[in-house]
Amino acid sequence: MLNKVIPQYLDTIWSAVTDLKDDTKVGATQALTEVLASVNAKQMTVADANLVSEETQHQIQTVIDLDWDSLSYADKRNLIQLAILKAEQADGIQANEQLTPDGIGYLLGDLIYQTAQPKSGEALTDLTVGSGNLLWTVDEVLRSHDVHLKRLGFDNNPEQLGLATVADELLHSDETDLYQADVIALPGEEIPPTDLVIGDLPVGFYPASLEQNFVTSPKDGKPFAHFLLIEQALKAVKESGWVYLIVPSNLFEGAEASRILTYLASHAQLQAFLKFPTDFFKNQAASKAVLVIRHKGQAPEREVLMGQYPSLKDPQAFESFLQEIKGWVKLDKE
Repeated sequence: MLNKVIPQYLDTIWSAVTDLKDDTKVGATQALTEVLASVNAKQMTVADANLVSEETQHQIQTVIDLDWDSLSYADKRNLIQLAILKAEQADGIQANEQLTPDGIGYLLGDLIYQTAQPKSGEALTDLTVGSGNLLWTVDEVLRSHDVHLKRLGFDNNPEQLGLATVADELLHSDETDLYQADVIALPGEEIPPTDLVIGDLPVGFYPASLEQNFVTSPKDGKPFAHFLLIEQALKAVKESGWVYLIVPSNLFEGAEASRILTYLASHAQLQAFLKFPTDFFKNQAASKAVLVIRHKGQAPEREVLMGQYPSLKDPQAFESFLQEIKGWVKLDKE
């Protein structure tokens, strides 16, 4: 249940963001980053205070003075998520950079807990961390099971990463290692190997020329960024680790599908491919699924877990599906 003070806090934050945006002529995302940075510093951190009106300074101070200590981790994360959603709407953020919804994050977090069965102290890397909501949501789910992981994140968008950085300081006291980098362009050995890798993969062509040898890159034409990221994810996970990637639900369909299927058959062990509930997506053409892979030889060969999560509006069917997942996991232990 949403804490009743969250809407009040959100209104206060957004008033400060709006005033700061108007004063300094920056986007809402950058203004939100400045406001949250001020909360972390407990004083206004806007670079050029001369550009900020007294009213805006008052609004930012009001945000700083909110009773942040009274909020739980989940409350803070929900508040930050709602503020980011408003900023994205105001800025018209493109689809590939938009925040990953909580519904997907919660289902992914539960799937990770059930299948990988992570232990505190292990490491989790988000290869496309963006503003951080997917990483924070998965972390929240695992924390609810008393599993506390080390967190790493990569992104090549400095504005998105800046927002993730101030959010991390507010949520985790700046304990997450965040790197500004095009993870596709990084040699595999420069990505610290971790126990778990996640990512909400951007869909489309990769615009830059490639110096690395990617199996899924065509001889002629531009490669798909999400194909390349699937390859990088396997390079970024330990031999015994698990990879969970949010991909288009039609990943294995169409003329180009053979390239990723060939790669997975020769380099990975496909564990699961689960489509998210259809009502998560207004446009079914943009529907997504979670692809679960491991290194070859890390588990007995068995039937791949395939299916689609039922609507959360049908609790009986949804619970039955979760039991199927648990049964699949149990088979691996027998």
